[in-house]
Amino acid sequence: MATDVVCTVTNTYDPPDTTPPDTTLTAGPDDLTNSDDASFSFDSTEPGSTFTCQLDAEPAKACASPQTYTDLADGEHTFAVFATDAAGNADPSPATDTWTIDTAAPVATITSAPPDPSTVTNATFQFTSEVGATFECRLDSGAWAACTSPKSYTGLSGDPHTFEVRATDAAGNTGPADSHTWTINLPAAGALYVTAAGGNVPGAGAYQKNDILKWNGNTWSVWFDGAAERLPASADIMAFDVADDESGAAWLVIRQAVKLPVVGKVQPTQIVYSNGATTWSLFFDGSNVGLKTTGERINGLEVLPGSASPIGSGCLYYLLISTVAGGGVTVGGVNVNFTGEDVLGFCMTSMGTNTAGTWHVVFEGQAQGLQKNNNLGVSASDDAATLYFTVKKNFTGDGGLVRPSQLFSYSGGVFSGPLWKAADHGLNQVVDGIDVVGSIP
Repeated sequence: MATDVVCTVTNTYDPPDTTPPDTTLTAGPDDLTNSDDASFSFDSTEPGSTFTCQLDAEPAKACASPQTYTDLADGEHTFAVFATDAAGNADPSPATDTWTIDTAAPVATITSAPPDPSTVTNATFQFTSEVGATFECRLDSGAWAACTSPKSYTGLSGDPHTFEVRATDAAGNTGPADSHTWTINLPAAGALYVTAAGGNVPGAGAYQKNDILKWNGNTWSVWFDGAAERLPASADIMAFDVADDESGAAWLVIRQAVKLPVVGKVQPTQIVYSNGATTWSLFFDGSNVGLKTTGERINGLEVLPGSASPIGSGCLYYLLISTVAGGGVTVGGVNVNFTGEDVLGFCMTSMGTNTAGTWHVVFEGQAQGLQKNNNLGVSASDDAATLYFTVKKNFTGDGGLVRPSQLFSYSGGVFSGPLWKAADHGLNQVVDGIDVVGSIP
């Protein structure tokens, strides 16, 4: 008996793999970095894939994660990677990353700083660097701290000081520090400086109208010798401010037009600077900022650091000025009239032949009881909170009668004085220019 055998055949068909893998970047450099090395990590959706990498315009080549590059140039770079699976399917859209390398350190530059030497215990610095940079400052080797321009310090000691500033760019590069060293020479407390028509004073003897006298509370001395500083004998110092007691440096206004060494002809609406060593320069040109007439001749002056200015920005110095008989200046785009008993404030943003800045009225004399055009000399405290005056004719204020060649003050809406009388100390000529440093001796 025959037996039938039945065979079953199963036909299995696997379709080909035509799906490409997807490539993913899992790590890379920051968009902006100061490192010239770069490392990239990447992955594929299909295990067993191989990878091809390309940097910028270089030829593509096989690679593995992580892929690292070293010593790259500054600038923008692009990295691309794509996976190929075991079936030979390549990812048609590579994963890419673009980043920028910046290894160049920014340069910080100090653009404004106190004079050296200085008699002011405050200091303001202005500085700049590339766009987007941040700054760190330090004073006298102290700790670096974040800062912005301008940077101000107050209450500094009478010693040499060094200010440093450095910049850090957006990539994190920190550049070398720029520095400024200056010395603060604090004048002796209680010094009073004056000018007069010329004559004699006890202890100092003869002096001229181109000299500045100093009274220290005990004795007189000729502090500024006009002849020694090559100031013509005809020059009459009408207003001044002491810049440095030790060196003899000062800002000066001459009553009439006079020719000075190097500077040439100067007018009574201009302020010149003497470094105390026969060197002259033009500091302030009033004709550039509205002081042009006879009445606008300067007869009172105080030069303060720019940080003392309550107006404007970028002030190099803050000037307090009074004039012989007044005139007009531009305040906020409007012409404002003033008279000779008023005090103007000026935020100086550019000096010398390119004098520029912003005016305001600090003190309206008639509104406070002063007679019209009765100021003869003006000085101020370091914070400009107290004004000191001499007058052309008698004035009765809150403190009583004040005569010419006597000193009185105005602060907080109150006149005080007389605070000092020239005749009590043997000075019998009419005092015009004054500068009070510290307390009145």
